[in-house]
Amino acid sequence: MSCDLSDPTISPAYEAVVNDQGANWLLLGYRDSEDSVFLYATGEGGLEELKSHLSNEVLYGYLKFEDRFVFITYISDEISGMRRARAFVHGKQIVTVFNKYDVYLTASNLVDLTDGNIRAHFRPKSTEPKTQSPIEDTATTLEPKEPAPEEMSNEHSLAAVEVPEEMPGAAVEPIAAPELQAPSAPIDKEEVRENVPAADETPPYVELEETPPVKEPIEGEPERKSPTSLQSTQAEEILKAEIKKREALMSQVIDCESAGNVGKSLMLD
Repeated sequence: MSCDLSDPTISPAYEAVVNDQGANWLLLGYRDSEDSVFLYATGEGGLEELKSHLSNEVLYGYLKFEDRFVFITYISDEISGMRRARAFVHGKQIVTVFNKYDVYLTASNLVDLTDGNIRAHFRPKSTEPKTQSPIEDTATTLEPKEPAPEEMSNEHSLAAVEVPEEMPGAAVEPIAAPELQAPSAPIDKEEVRENVPAADETPPYVELEETPPVKEPIEGEPERKSPTSLQSTQAEEILKAEIKKREALMSQVIDCESAGNVGKSLMLD
């Protein structure tokens, strides 16, 4: 849907209207094309002469009216919706080339193109004609763009980073890793297995009493053992007795099994 403005006669005609060189209006049309625009006519008879060349099709006019430049998109009422939509798009593309204008008008019949209607769209004239796109009539204020990070000078980039000064006399010592020491004697696995109860058996429960505060020894008084040490000693003795009982029970079971095997062998003989 891009508009083709490659007709070589369009640019000279536009410059003639802008510079007041023997013309004050021009008219563009399609000539049975969908996207290519051609120069239809040009003249110096003003608005009335331009209107005499309008017909029931899509046309684009450029006019110098009372020292103002007016761009006109003329879409007849007989134009279908698709061609009408294409005309609005092409009109905005053409006005980017005819960028020296004060008024942008869209008309569908000759009644819309009168002196009073054009003057009603006038604004206080500035020092230079309007060169913005006609999408909005209101002026757009652009805020200053901040420079990109890569455009900042080295001076600014270095000023934004503060490097702390080293403290005098402060030295950082490396932290040594702890050394792992090998055990002084090998561990007896059989001894560990004997002291650990089976998973399906519950070790004897010993109820411990609260530990009273430790008193300082008195001179001349014999040393006494604390209740905690006595309780731990009792618990060890109970555990040893239980282990001896289990060993005796296991030896009895082994003896019974061996006696049973001997009886079976005698019966077979």
